Amino acid sequence: MFLLDQDGPSLPANMTKAADFGSGVTTTSLAASGNATVAGTLGVTGAASFAGAMAGLKMTPITGTADVVLTAAQSGAVVYCSKGSGNQLVTLPAKAAGLLFTVVCANTATGMTIKPGDATAILRANARTAGADAAALASTANTGSLVNTQATAVLGDHITLHCDGTDWWAIAQSGIFAKT
Repeated sequence: MFLLDQDGPSLPANMTKAADFGSGVTTTSLAASGNATVAGTLGVTGAASFAGAMAGLKMTPITGTADVVLTAAQSGAVVYCSKGSGNQLVTLPAKAAGLLFTVVCANTATGMTIKPGDATAILRANARTAGADAAALASTANTGSLVNTQATAVLGDHITLHCDGTDWWAIAQSGIFAKT
């Protein structure tokens, strides 16, 4: 059992190891040093601040010249398309709320195509997409894709797609992405 006070947790003099807090413990201050592991869900009410590097919040780059099939576990990744010829295909995972991916043109010698990996997913683009507005860009039969062609590609063209659980929405974009 911990004793909790304004100076943080401490053990009573007669105890040599700590026990679980259990539920319903309230304290005005809790301090810890070293490594800490939370098994299960950590809920924070109020502001949270962190010092030092945090794992899991970085945007992982995916590079290469092969076609890419993304998974939900890769959400947050940035795909750099650098295939030397032909068209590099990026397939999104099955739709699930909260998924987020950015696809970047890293070689203008080729185009890049982005397609949903779910037969019922629809790609929706913002008003800056050439020839389209917020209308559906892919059919429910999974035949539609977004294409940044070699003819229009500029190094650094990119599109960020976010899934609301039903559709994929373009929430940031630079360059021309047409529907197919």
